[in-house]
Amino acid sequence: TLIPPELTHIHLSPHSGPKDHDDATLLFSLARERQPRRVLELGTAHGATVANICALTNATVYTVNALPEQIGGDLVTFALDQDEIGCVYRKAGYASRVVQIYENTRHFKPEHYIAPGSIDFAIIDACHDADYVVSDFLRIQPVLASNALVLLHDVHPSMKAHLGDSYIACMYLRKLGF
Repeated sequence: TLIPPELTHIHLSPHSGPKDHDDATLLFSLARERQPRRVLELGTAHGATVANICALTNATVYTVNALPEQIGGDLVTFALDQDEIGCVYRKAGYASRVVQIYENTRHFKPEHYIAPGSIDFAIIDACHDADYVVSDFLRIQPVLASNALVLLHDVHPSMKAHLGDSYIACMYLRKLGF
């Protein structure tokens, strides 16, 4: 089991939420093993995932989070103000390796910030409404490298709470051939 170096405000199981699975070890082990050069995360929250990726890799991280007045959709975990968004990675000293983008992912144009085909590793963990998850995945396609790994968080066939919409979105993406 990989214990992430930064546990403050970590919103990944088993450190937060359900204890019956371990999202953190999988995500951070993949990041450490793959050593991506550029990471794209949709859904910064407090920035613990970014801080841990920075601690385990030398990647530049692009991370997107809506400010409270920009939030859309129904299945949103946090409505954080600008000082709260990314506070963990800034406190840990990684701000120079992070491009923080304050935007609703529905309006995010990744090509305005990121070169086409340059993202090696992506995490989709913003609004969990099915239409947002599908839109987020399709929206980032142009900036993904041909061998990019894309992780979608909060997806489980239990269909409980926000997991249901995320799961439906993943099944739709699979139907499209992804």
